[in-house]
Amino acid sequence: RYIRAGADILTVHYEAYKNKQKLIKILQKIRAMGAFAGLSFNPDTPVEEVLPFIYYCDMFLVMSVVPGKSGQQFISQTIDRLTQINKFLKDQNLQIQIEVDGGVNTQNIDSLKQLDVNSVVVGSYLYNSNDYNKAIKDLKI
Repeated sequence: RYIRAGADILTVHYEAYKNKQKLIKILQKIRAMGAFAGLSFNPDTPVEEVLPFIYYCDMFLVMSVVPGKSGQQFISQTIDRLTQINKFLKDQNLQIQIEVDGGVNTQNIDSLKQLDVNSVVVGSYLYNSNDYNKAIKDLKI
């Protein structure tokens, strides 16, 4: 329904699928319908566990906070997780988009840029800013 409504990117949560074969099928279906297939995963899910699914994705969305509550601090281990993902991508000669969601601000944006992050999801940093345009400019990837 989302694709028929005009969405061209659909991201599903790894942890929402107990049956990982169903996860693969939904990622394949998203792609078959002409949309960009994304897979997000929580900070406590080992990167090694999700890497086999990278072949079915156009994007990995790395959660850098525990989903569900706005205003959380960026989990510093996210940097290590991104380094691990980047190494895998280079070793496998793969190119997919990397997005980071949670706790993104001017204190960590430079590290994310250096780790080839393509996009970030920003909430609290932007909404708590007095100057939205400057906040967006400061975070631009």
